[in-house]
Amino acid sequence: RRAAWISRAAAAIALDELYARTMTTQLAADNVGHADDDASGAAVTHPRDVRDATTTLCNAYAACGDSDAIRDLMERAQSAGVPPDSHMFNALLRSEAADRSLAWDPEEDGGGGAGVGGGVAGSISGGTGVRTGAGVGYTHAEELQDAVIRVEEMMRDMLESGVEPDLHSFMALLAAYAKVGDVAAAGDALAGMKARGIELDTWAFNALLQACAAASDLDAASKVRASMKKSSVAADDITFLHLFTACARRTRQVAVALRDEEDWDEEWEWGGD
Repeated sequence: RRAAWISRAAAAIALDELYARTMTTQLAADNVGHADDDASGAAVTHPRDVRDATTTLCNAYAACGDSDAIRDLMERAQSAGVPPDSHMFNALLRSEAADRSLAWDPEEDGGGGAGVGGGVAGSISGGTGVRTGAGVGYTHAEELQDAVIRVEEMMRDMLESGVEPDLHSFMALLAAYAKVGDVAAAGDALAGMKARGIELDTWAFNALLQACAAASDLDAASKVRASMKKSSVAADDITFLHLFTACARRTRQVAVALRDEEDWDEEWEWGGD
């Protein structure tokens, strides 16, 4: 972590130098004909270089979930005449999806159901984009739901800024829905991808299967697998991992339900002969 922090700090210093060169370009343009101007002979850079460097640093901050730093970089780029593009927005989406409140807690595993559908992918095609489900198997459910809402809001901001979401944008959205077990919203996201002509690949279907597994929804997982076969999308080891997980959690739910039945013979012990 310390090495990563040092790397980000070094990258930020390099970006400052690029901005300084960009400002030198503006000064040189404003002082054409002034031979005594110190800026006229200084090295300059192209705004494209600022965009590329900003995107790289945004990706670095996305890996550690520092969304505020990414927003600052995007605002700085905008003020320098470099409007944020899909790469910057995708970094912000990944950062929100990687928020600590989305961390999996295996100690909380088991029970529950899926979140309520109607995510931002639905709003893209006319839905409301508001959900109330928080998912299962996680601690701090309210913080978790807030993180998912932030991912949705970032997607809306992207659309309102005139930047068209791509495969990476939707994958960040799917990742958030998958971790909270919001099967309906993840399905809406896939529908939004399909409507935009974005190919639904193994990774996209795996994200939907992960949502099914988190929600212990074996029926939905089976339907997703059938849809993969129908669409000729190849399965990988992650596909079957999520299928087995959905099966195991559903089995656990059934076992708990049977064990808690009040009409069992009191002399009969669970697991006995």
